[in-house]
Amino acid sequence: MVTAYFDKLRDDNDHTVYTEELITDVLNKIDLAQYEEVTDMPSSVVKDMLAEITSNLAPRLDNNQEQEILDFFEEILVEGKTEIPIIAKSLRYLLREDKSNKSALIVVDVQNDFISGALALQNSEEVVGVINTILEEHEFAGVFYSIDWHPEDHCSYITNVSKYNVDKTSPKSADEAQMFDKVIYNERKVLEQVMWPVHCQQGSEGAELHPDLNVVEGGMKIYKGQIPNVDSYSAFWDNGKLSRSELLGHLFDMDITHVFTCGLATDFCVGMTSLDSAEHGFDTFVLMDASRGVADESIDEMKAKMEKAGCELIDSSQIAEKMG
Repeated sequence: MVTAYFDKLRDDNDHTVYTEELITDVLNKIDLAQYEEVTDMPSSVVKDMLAEITSNLAPRLDNNQEQEILDFFEEILVEGKTEIPIIAKSLRYLLREDKSNKSALIVVDVQNDFISGALALQNSEEVVGVINTILEEHEFAGVFYSIDWHPEDHCSYITNVSKYNVDKTSPKSADEAQMFDKVIYNERKVLEQVMWPVHCQQGSEGAELHPDLNVVEGGMKIYKGQIPNVDSYSAFWDNGKLSRSELLGHLFDMDITHVFTCGLATDFCVGMTSLDSAEHGFDTFVLMDASRGVADESIDEMKAKMEKAGCELIDSSQIAEKMG
């Protein structure tokens, strides 16, 4: 794993503080921005970059290590474009001196429309009390609340399907599509889209977090689904990975190692957030008793995907032991 390689860069005599500013200066010095996409970056640049950042403490990279680092960079970028700020954050995170466990809780979409409104899920209000208890009993380094925040012309609304380019491969045309059908859009990218009722519209009461949910001091709200022509289930990315929220950068800044997810819905937004968390290398735990889903079949499918990706499906009573 790439993290194991970075662990080797520090030894007992290395007490360099690898700040984001220091790393950004190095990235600018070697003119990393000249490479529009990470895939354009020669492996020699990776070698030079790490040697410069670590003051020549880095051992010689083999081809596999070079590729692992390039792959890591590619996963955190938007459409492969080289973004110096997020690369600097990730390198600072990988080279941090304090490797102790730090946990974050991501509360996914516990909003009125998913509890008592347009897309109310069965027994969904039960998660509010469980999440509040979790927040009372455990101290997290970071708490995040993701919020669906759709414009009125959002592509997920059944009322808007005719406004978007439905691909010829779609199982349903714009005229045929009904609520909860899947269509295939061909907008910025060919993507499958479930047709939902109007929900979580920006500024509406339905888009607000449930009034009984404990929003802790210092908790951060992550707004998603704001781009009209692509949906966003995950709190990290939109569904086409065309844009990224600020969540990943915050997790790097806080030196988070363990991510706990919960909320609504298990088979969609909780699941996709968990998959992205695991993909980015965080130890990821899905709190099943603090989550509710749309349908048994899709819940089972998502649970299988999450477990395959390395997520652990646990009960909130196991949080303390998993925090380490």
